[in-house]
Amino acid sequence: MCRRATGAPFVTWFGVLVKGEPVRFNTSEHVTRSFCSCCGTHLTFQYANVSDVIYVTSCSLDDPTLASPVDNIYTDTRLAWIGPDGLPDYPGGHSS
Repeated sequence: MCRRATGAPFVTWFGVLVKGEPVRFNTSEHVTRSFCSCCGTHLTFQYANVSDVIYVTSCSLDDPTLASPVDNIYTDTRLAWIGPDGLPDYPGGHSS
């Protein structure tokens, strides 16, 4: 799903607690995404059943080096040529 939406082999996200309402677009019944209204950059991803956490694309930040990864989710759909990076893997997301 992320590869199709971004056209990339993987996407780096980080989670934050949300205050207020971002501009949103429902890309499926389970997922809402947001985009910059000026340039179209894909900014956020949010599960419909988890309303208090929103995932932000790290490379949309002014300084993406400030958001280092801590784990990998949905590694059950990882492309074979993307090797392990030593971080914890959660094949089906954080619930697995």
